[in-house]
Amino acid sequence: LSSVRLFIISSTHLIMTTSSVCVFPNFPHALDSVPDENWSVEHVLQWHLLKSHAQTDRKHDELVASLQQQLEEGKKELHQLLLHSSSPENSNNHAGAGGGIVDTTNATKSLLNTNKSANNNNNNNNNAPLKTIQITIIAGPHSSNSNNSYSLQPKSNAPCMVGRSAGKKFRDKGLSLSKDSEVSTTHGKFEIISNRAYFTDVGSTNGTTYHNVLLEPNEPFLLDEQMILVVGGSTIQITGLLS
Repeated sequence: LSSVRLFIISSTHLIMTTSSVCVFPNFPHALDSVPDENWSVEHVLQWHLLKSHAQTDRKHDELVASLQQQLEEGKKELHQLLLHSSSPENSNNHAGAGGGIVDTTNATKSLLNTNKSANNNNNNNNNAPLKTIQITIIAGPHSSNSNNSYSLQPKSNAPCMVGRSAGKKFRDKGLSLSKDSEVSTTHGKFEIISNRAYFTDVGSTNGTTYHNVLLEPNEPFLLDEQMILVVGGSTIQITGLLS
């Protein structure tokens, strides 16, 4: 039996994933049955092989699922590191919305070359509750408005929504970018979590970028003063985080 298991473990993926019926199409018993005196020696040996085969398949599937989960978690962690470690000196001019999105290779180079730490101003060392996120639209269809600066005050259960919608929650308590055709109807949201300011892209069509790196959808992105986000075709600068 040990040699049989060794053979199965060292077999190719095709052999590992072949169904039991394909291995012994004429095997007359169910795998969950127990051999008795009516079984032939050949059937007992086949049963042991098939049981080992099934167990190997289960272990294989568990390992693949575990590795896939670790990969996804690692991708998210690396993505956040790339976003927060990008240095303005090593980036292109992001004041406009027309720049292309950098690939992973360039983002990694930026990460390795950077010597600055982000998010220093968002530590809120005085422990006063953070209440206001001040932003200015510095490029895009709304940048020429007489009032292109906003003071957003998200609540714990009511984030400040951003989108092309002109609905009340966007117009009065969030940010309505109704002239920007590249912004989704509901594009993202500003929120305060554990006394820190975040922006979350909620799965928009054209996405949100920071230093030309695309933010992960539905993953809160930690904000710092003077950060610049490109939301659709609008460029937004974080000008203040106030208590």
